[in-house]
Amino acid sequence: MPTAERQGNKGGVAPPGYLSRAEKNAFRRLSAALNTEGKPISAGQIEVLADFVKLRSRIATLEKMLRAEVAKKSEFDSIKSRIVAVSRQIDSSTRLSMALGEKLGLAGTAATN
Repeated sequence: MPTAERQGNKGGVAPPGYLSRAEKNAFRRLSAALNTEGKPISAGQIEVLADFVKLRSRIATLEKMLRAEVAKKSEFDSIKSRIVAVSRQIDSSTRLSMALGEKLGLAGTAATN
């Protein structure tokens, strides 16, 4: 029995081993949602979906960092420059995530929720 079936992945595609546990769960959810919508993940899209999941995880981490920096309420330029840098990273990651999502056909589907 293939690994994906043993793990109960209805999408039929096992997540790459290098993803964290939370990222693997997100991968499975997205894969199953796409499969339900008639857009199953092909072997060539596994890495794209994994990159998409890692980017979404990175965005969540960057947003936590941004909230922590903003909470410091410092007038120091170094804090302000870190806030700008983290904001730029969030914007950049979001744009890349959106492009990967479009490549996977995630735009306007239940899989993005």
